[in-house]
Amino acid sequence: MISNGLRGMPRSTFVAQAAYSRPEWHLGCIITGIGGSLVVIGLVLFLLVIVMTIVAGKRGEEPTDIPVSETLTAPALTVW
Repeated sequence: MISNGLRGMPRSTFVAQAAYSRPEWHLGCIITGIGGSLVVIGLVLFLLVIVMTIVAGKRGEEPTDIPVSETLTAPALTVW
């Protein structure tokens, strides 16, 4: 919608019924609709993965400790 705003399309307007609609606004509206649809599809798939992980996910074993090495130098005492 940024490109349409640069072409003079006002915000918060129902463009489909606006009497002053311009033809150059249509492509930007179509691209915005496609982008919004992709966002909704992505959100639905994300939520599906979260729900399926909770419902049907494999239960893991006890967590294991990761070995940590000793530090080689002392931490800095000054900020800069």
